[in-house]
Amino acid sequence: MSRSGSFMRARIATVAAVGFLGLSLAVGLAACNPGPTTTTGLGSTSTTGTSASTSTSVVGLTSTTGLPPSTTASSAAGGNTSGWPSRPSAEVVRHGPTDKKMIALTFDDNYQMPTAYATLKVLEKYKVPATFFVIGHYVDTGPALAKAIAKGGFEVGDHTRSHANCTKLSKRGLRIEIGNGTDHYHALTGAPIVPLFRPPGGFIDQKTVEVAGEKGFRYVVMWDIDTNDWRGHTAAQITDNVMGNAHNGAIVLMHVAAKHTAEALPGIITRLRKAGYQLVTVSTLLGM
Repeated sequence: MSRSGSFMRARIATVAAVGFLGLSLAVGLAACNPGPTTTTGLGSTSTTGTSASTSTSVVGLTSTTGLPPSTTASSAAGGNTSGWPSRPSAEVVRHGPTDKKMIALTFDDNYQMPTAYATLKVLEKYKVPATFFVIGHYVDTGPALAKAIAKGGFEVGDHTRSHANCTKLSKRGLRIEIGNGTDHYHALTGAPIVPLFRPPGGFIDQKTVEVAGEKGFRYVVMWDIDTNDWRGHTAAQITDNVMGNAHNGAIVLMHVAAKHTAEALPGIITRLRKAGYQLVTVSTLLGM
């Protein structure tokens, strides 16, 4: 069974379980209405342009959840009172294993703009197996770009419904946002998706990783090289940023529709490969 098939079956099973549990809770809530239990052990963390100050190494990856991989969302919160099936919290990663010369180029924000198509053309020309993180709203309003991503055979993970700051949302709000991008992308294109979630702006907290896990996501994917291309940096600045920070296992953050990203990519791709780096998807980098 493919990874995307397993992921989609897990998502369908979760929805079915939620429907049953929601019916049971509706009866119970008539008698009492206890408040939800929320754990915020991570605090709110933004890593745009920065690296995390604390992390623990887990099987060659970097985890910043503050929880061991076996810890479930319900045990972390002192018991599952949400009505959702208990699943492990998603693991936060900022880079992959450093024992191989692999780097993953990743692209956020699937805005329907000419620069986005230019970026896709470069990646296709140089045969780069990149990973995209899509926003549900822009899948709906720019279906042609989503279809172009699917046609290019690129790996696709989730970037929420509306590019919301996850730390500002309740768990109910997170359950609406997380997974919407990949759900809508798959519904539109029928193309495979992977259980990878990237929080907009890099803003995460404990409830975000818990809900990501509940929704079937295995990893919350951050980055350790931020090109800041969305700020309008020149192609030379973007290239110098990547090449000056390149290392084994790096995850590079770029934006598919940024002004100079397509212009910078040929030099980045050529120079990284010349330096001996293999460009791979995030799932390959993490050994999924």
